[in-house]
Amino acid sequence: MEDTPQTLNVWQNFYQNQSQYLWIVIASFFGWHIFHQIVRFISSKNQVYNSLTRYTTKKGIRGQVQWEVEIISLVHSLLALHCAVRVWMFDEDNLASNPIYGYSPLAQTQFAITIGYFVWDLSLCVFMFEEFGFPFLMHASLCLIAYIFGLVVPFMHYYGAFFLMYEFSTVFLNIQLFIEHFGLRDSSLAIANGFCFAGSFGIFRILLGSYYTVAVSLDLYFNVKSSTPMYMSCYYIVSCLALTSLNYYWFFKIVNRIIRTLKRKKN
Repeated sequence: MEDTPQTLNVWQNFYQNQSQYLWIVIASFFGWHIFHQIVRFISSKNQVYNSLTRYTTKKGIRGQVQWEVEIISLVHSLLALHCAVRVWMFDEDNLASNPIYGYSPLAQTQFAITIGYFVWDLSLCVFMFEEFGFPFLMHASLCLIAYIFGLVVPFMHYYGAFFLMYEFSTVFLNIQLFIEHFGLRDSSLAIANGFCFAGSFGIFRILLGSYYTVAVSLDLYFNVKSSTPMYMSCYYIVSCLALTSLNYYWFFKIVNRIIRTLKRKKN
């Protein structure tokens, strides 16, 4: 119960001083939803898209929904990377001096856009659970809550901007999926892009991700202010550890798939 006054103060302060970002969240959610309908309409003119089933088959052949999500995910990844790189190029010195509470308006805006995206993403994962499964539901849920806390306090702009750089690997992932949609799974282009995907995943999500997971956990444990509700700090530590564990699980599957592809290519 001791966190109740801090929680009320945090939300009241957000409503009084940062409420404009709430409208960005709402606009972002409806923007991604409308964009989804546009992607579906335009894709319906494509022969490859129309050859797919609506949902992923039991044999693992991705359906039209996955096609649509891949396009939307790619656009969000590029937008998130643009903002994250700009934050680290122009605000990094200011944020690095106070990695927990350093403030960047650009990062705050991107947090709001990303929250809208993850609300849209989570809604798909819930209503199409059989299509996406628990790992993607877990990823969307953990990321959504983390960025909500970051927006409302506000804090974690330094680390939050770095974690958005995970999207480097998402760009190559979505390209890889489209390469496969067009029947080029075993092509040299697919193998080259696959190595780019695995490399970016390993660098940003595994190597740097592991380092920054430890760094943010230590920073939150030793440097968080009493005005920030304790459960928010604890949530960040737990979610970072959970997401890093999930990344290790995915990386193991990525490496195994590359090995299988190279063996198939050799044969």
